[in-house]
Amino acid sequence: GISMIAHIPLKEAKRAYENYMSEFDRIPAWQPWVRNEIAEHRPLTNPLGREVTLFGRPWDPHTAKQGFAFLPSSTLADIEDLALVRVWDELEVEGLELLAQVHDALLHQFPEDRMDLEMRMLELMSIPVPVTDIYGITRLMRIGVEAAIGRNWGHASDNNPNGLKEI
Repeated sequence: GISMIAHIPLKEAKRAYENYMSEFDRIPAWQPWVRNEIAEHRPLTNPLGREVTLFGRPWDPHTAKQGFAFLPSSTLADIEDLALVRVWDELEVEGLELLAQVHDALLHQFPEDRMDLEMRMLELMSIPVPVTDIYGITRLMRIGVEAAIGRNWGHASDNNPNGLKEI
């Protein structure tokens, strides 16, 4: 799949996969754990308490892929929703206007002289979440946040001086 999606030779895709698995060395133990939870018809629960029970065929690789995707993606979505509420509650009255939630970003606008609003928004979006791994070890996870500011969607360049610039 990696080879087809990335349009690279199979040998190179295998090497990329092996590098990924060695870099993130807990994934090879986590994937069988997810498969077992699905096979036993137990719900998968993300760190914020959202549950899903997958009723697909437990032996079907597609069902396992759904489980693999559910845990990280639902966790990120829930954290973003919490951040959205925190930002709305605190900063809408200050002059920051939320325009849309775009995949994993909060599109917004604020007065040019209120960079403090942007910095506070980044603080509000950084939400520590306790995560318990498959061995029962709990640690605090905090997903990094970043911001880009500009007057249009394009990246800043010589041809687009008002484009997005990371801060």
